Amino acid sequence: MDVLGQLAGGVAHDFNNAAAVVLAGLSLLQKRHGAALDGLGPEVVRLLAGKMEQAAERGGSVAHRLLAFARHEELSATAIDPVALLSSLYEVLSSTLEAGVRVRAEQVDGLPALYADRQQRETP
Repeated sequence: MDVLGQLAGGVAHDFNNAAAVVLAGLSLLQKRHGAALDGLGPEVVRLLAGKMEQAAERGGSVAHRLLAFARHEELSATAIDPVALLSSLYEVLSSTLEAGVRVRAEQVDGLPALYADRQQRETP
């Protein structure tokens, strides 16, 4: 099990480094060529700012989970507001899905807090 943890840790570091390079590249591309990218249309902006960036961030989250396994890191449950969680999921889904797909969310006030590890929750 220890060897598997070491392997997971090595893979996680490599994966995290790759995700960091992608995120840095996207950020640099947006800073240097943002106006030109905007001129290419909303589909290009959505691809770069939405899908590619989110994929790289998910990759970083996967790396965090692998590192948690490699280090035998304990999970830390914290209170999460379900309405805020639903709102953030709505934003992610509405920017990720194709234009013809509509997302509808119904929220109820007064729901009790959810308890989950924030890092684990953020990784699909």
